[in-house]
Amino acid sequence: MKPKLLIVDDQVMYGRSLDRALRSDFSIVVASTVQEARQSEDDDLFCALVDIRLDESMPNDRQGLEFVSWLRERKPQIPIVAMSALDEESLEADALKAGATRFLRKPIVISRLKELLQELQK
Repeated sequence: MKPKLLIVDDQVMYGRSLDRALRSDFSIVVASTVQEARQSEDDDLFCALVDIRLDESMPNDRQGLEFVSWLRERKPQIPIVAMSALDEESLEADALKAGATRFLRKPIVISRLKELLQELQK
């Protein structure tokens, strides 16, 4: 049985491309909103990839950070990888403070992401 990976990204095509790139190694669940992500979270979850900004229409949106905090409280043992295309210095620190295990800048380099996920499985 493959480890379950939750991908939370409001850009549906980006989530789907990560799904295609990772599905050979993981059972993938893709959510585009915090509500979908909360419904998709379950006991079998190995790891979550969470975009920090989940509503592009709101310039200061940080719903992903709120989800990271929520998930960290519910699942303190699982790795959470926060990700963002925004070029703000404080984002990585904010993500780690919210409970993320790691932070990646978009666009994601798939080979690096696969290496990171393998490392987090150990």
